[in-house]
Amino acid sequence: MESIAQAPLRDIEAIVLAGGKGTRLQPVVADLPKPMADIGGKPFLCYLLHRLAEAGIRRCILATGYRHADIENFFGRKFDDMELDYAVESRPLGTGGGIANALRKVRSQHVLVCNGDTFYAADLARLQQMHQQTGAAVTMILRPMADGRRYGTVACRGLYVSRFIEKSPRTTGACLINGGIYLIDKGRLTELMEALDLPESFSFEQDVLPVLPPRAIAGYPDDGFFIDIGIPEDYAAACRLLPTFPNT
Repeated sequence: MESIAQAPLRDIEAIVLAGGKGTRLQPVVADLPKPMADIGGKPFLCYLLHRLAEAGIRRCILATGYRHADIENFFGRKFDDMELDYAVESRPLGTGGGIANALRKVRSQHVLVCNGDTFYAADLARLQQMHQQTGAAVTMILRPMADGRRYGTVACRGLYVSRFIEKSPRTTGACLINGGIYLIDKGRLTELMEALDLPESFSFEQDVLPVLPPRAIAGYPDDGFFIDIGIPEDYAAACRLLPTFPNT
């Protein structure tokens, strides 16, 4: 079996979850898939794909759903030097169902999974190193936050995730949250998800991660630039900041 030590980042494929409708963004953007929201004259997804290509990814599967033709017609089958393929959802499958559906098109043993509405300038090479070091089925990037009241938080024991804590207004102080980027072992994760006997549509964050066995998930904290476009306020911030971010 191929080890990640022999598979540099250029041999690791990526999945981008790009099926969101962006209901909360409708007041400020056109009726488009959320990753197609305009940022500085080009879709938000351009910034994310460019970062993946710069990191060495050479093949990316876009998990699409709502108005998927808008994405396919804009990007086609190639972005920079990166091959694009599409895993289209005929109905919403949730993040877990979207990952499972897209994994059928993945050829590599290890695959990077990203949310299509989040730009995170995390160190992907370090993520790869930790994934190799721990041998985890999933290595997830954890975002340090000064105030976690808006998010569910993540607790770690050593290098491994030990607990997921639901969002609560009583959460105070510094914490770690799920950064929405995962490096996964395709075979191991597929086996673990199949054992859960999940429906076709399910949440990766709620139905899979919290119930995986101990030491199946490693956590890599990274305080790189992070922004999502899930709500109008964050979208406005992305419009200001992303076009000036280096190498975008």
